[in-house]
Amino acid sequence: MIIQATERGYVFDDGDIGDFFSIDIKTDKAYGVPAFTLRSGTTSCPHEPGSQPRDDARIQIFPPQINNVPIGGKAVFIANLLNESQSRETREYHVRVISTTNPDGAIVSIGGEQINNNPASFFLDFNQTANIALTVERGPLAATYDSIGIMMFPPCEYSLWENNGNITSGDTAWIFVDFQSECSNVSLHLPGDGWLVNQNNNNILNVAFTGYDLNNPALESITLQYKREGQGWIDDVTYQKDELSGNFFDYAFNVSGLPDGNYRLRAIAFCGIEGGLSYSSEQKGIIDRSSLAPFGTPVPADGYLRFGQEISVVFDKNIDCNFAGYDPSLSKAKVKLYLENGTEIPSTVQCSEGLDKIIIVPNQDLFSQPLLEGVKVFALVDSIQDISGNVQKYKTEWSFLVNVSPVSWNPKKCSFNCT
Repeated sequence: MIIQATERGYVFDDGDIGDFFSIDIKTDKAYGVPAFTLRSGTTSCPHEPGSQPRDDARIQIFPPQINNVPIGGKAVFIANLLNESQSRETREYHVRVISTTNPDGAIVSIGGEQINNNPASFFLDFNQTANIALTVERGPLAATYDSIGIMMFPPCEYSLWENNGNITSGDTAWIFVDFQSECSNVSLHLPGDGWLVNQNNNNILNVAFTGYDLNNPALESITLQYKREGQGWIDDVTYQKDELSGNFFDYAFNVSGLPDGNYRLRAIAFCGIEGGLSYSSEQKGIIDRSSLAPFGTPVPADGYLRFGQEISVVFDKNIDCNFAGYDPSLSKAKVKLYLENGTEIPSTVQCSEGLDKIIIVPNQDLFSQPLLEGVKVFALVDSIQDISGNVQKYKTEWSFLVNVSPVSWNPKKCSFNCT
């Protein structure tokens, strides 16, 4: 006689000393095997959902911005490091620069230890705040360092982050430093913060450089840079010093090769290896050249207007509902109801709170007009503009019948007697 048996085993393990779990052991009635439910626990590296986190880092830096640091000097900040461990333990934390936020190579140290490429380590008791000096020295070229990220985290979570995981118990602070420079200043007179490129600009954004010093012997060139939000800076054009003239220099920035989106611009003055770089402030703007179009089917969608139903159409972009404020050389909004013979039905146009829907409201209730029984009514929305000034490319038109005298018969059962 051959007897077959299957043996199953379960191992609970956690490699982090000090982590613990409280688990209820149950029985899976369907398969007759044990089932496990986490009741509570204390975990780290990383924190397990449903348990108490042993690590909780907090970092603040004061002041967040320092300007006009002398040439050869240091910007001195105070970093407040706090351990808010929910398990009330002494924990180790690392502090380092997020390298991608410091492309110009400012030299950053905390407690005298440089943290550009390697972290400094701190052991903190529960709820202990350590006030540590954080210094920034100028890098090889740039004089301005905007939004350098200083990250505080449990050391074991950094390796997880390098493998595309998440740092769940860390924190980040941001600093801005501006050093005095032998290089020329430079700024953007145009286009100005909040600039916009729409259909009417023909893909050209007018830019004007200013603030550069042609008498500065170190100045070699100026450059316009742009970046799409979330991406890196890209050089668009560079002008050598001998190409510049006057206090302003105009440039037509062709954006035809750029996708629509949110962008930033800045100018850079380059003064060689010795003089370094100086940056203008950034100017944010939007490139939005797409026409708005209906999102879904206009209402009523089935060709019949029923009592209480609205006449409306939703668009895929927000609408500029100030029709009277449109530039007549660009478009004149046409929103109306009319009959097949062209007779217009007096109506009022409304916009939804979200500014993405147009609602046409007849001045006289259509259901109170018996003459409209069986008559097709047309709705038209044409030449409206979105909030960026782009004109609707294709008109939206739909039609429907008004159910003035709704009569229906839907018996559950019919029977006839024939004699």
